[in-house]
Amino acid sequence: MLDKEIEGPAGKMPARQFLHFPMMDMWVQSWDLAKATGQSPSYDGDISDYLLAFCQQAFGQQRPPAEIIGPPVEAPGDASAIERLVAFLGRTPG
Repeated sequence: MLDKEIEGPAGKMPARQFLHFPMMDMWVQSWDLAKATGQSPSYDGDISDYLLAFCQQAFGQQRPPAEIIGPPVEAPGDASAIERLVAFLGRTPG
């Protein structure tokens, strides 16, 4: 069942790959909420790195429309893993 091809935000993909999107959404939207409310929570760097690698592989050169994610933003050289992830997804870290 998890190998079944489904249509996802980045085109057709196995269902097991599609399941990464809700995880990425929750991770990044928790960062959005923290920033909007003035909080500075810590994020596991391994999870953020994993999700960044997933997004880079899933989106590649065919990024979803700007309504879904924005164009990549440059992250500072000393950016944390979560900041590199959110920058890749069009958010301004920092």
